[in-house]
Amino acid sequence: MDDSPTKPLHNTSLTMLDAERPPQLTIDQAIDRLEKGKFQQRLLIASGMCNAVNAMAVMSLSFIRLPVRMEFGVSITKASWLSASVFFGILLGALFGPLGDRWGRKPMFLISSLLTAVLSLASSFVTSYGALVLLRFGVGCGVGGTVIPFDILAELTPSQVRGSYLLYLGYFWTVGTSVTPALAYFAMQLHESWRLFLMLSSIPAFVSSIFGILWVPESPRWLHEMGRSEDALRKYTVLLQNCYVDALSGLNAPCAQHF
Repeated sequence: MDDSPTKPLHNTSLTMLDAERPPQLTIDQAIDRLEKGKFQQRLLIASGMCNAVNAMAVMSLSFIRLPVRMEFGVSITKASWLSASVFFGILLGALFGPLGDRWGRKPMFLISSLLTAVLSLASSFVTSYGALVLLRFGVGCGVGGTVIPFDILAELTPSQVRGSYLLYLGYFWTVGTSVTPALAYFAMQLHESWRLFLMLSSIPAFVSSIFGILWVPESPRWLHEMGRSEDALRKYTVLLQNCYVDALSGLNAPCAQHF
């Protein structure tokens, strides 16, 4: 009879289970499993549209300044308030960045986008110069939230394509500056209406808001940083189900403390 000691089976079983257990992931490794696909493309379009709208809001100033001055009979000095109000608004709107760190990326994305859209449309119905200056100040606050799309896109794209996608986001600003003169020609040259121009310029802003509601999720990275690791894990799982299901391997409940 063999008198050699018998190895404990439970230790062997645990070793086998440890070997089969999927590795825990860090948040960067988890995001990198979101390979390039339709999700990132939709996110790029939603973020890029917001960037294009902001460009249109700034560039429209050069087209409406003269007709607005003539309609309301203001001096050159007072006419400059219109441009100044937008840039003061942009300065204040930069607070969307810290607010996004506190309250979430998606809420600030939608607020800045809707603020730009609604106040741009309202600007076309003003009956006084003072009201127009005030509304364009509000538009500037929305434009100041331009930092939010960069944050969202950077946090939800894998490192392999992050640099190129952020570069593409900048191209949307060029698109916005190219579309604005075409709208100005149609509305102000053919129809002689700066109000129509502002009305048409608000349409892309509303489209951007709709895209934001449909296509922009809350950032799992932000949820994790806020101590909401379980929410981050659930959000990430939903993203994977919309992208690549095979990336779910290695992601399980115990890794929530790392994710």
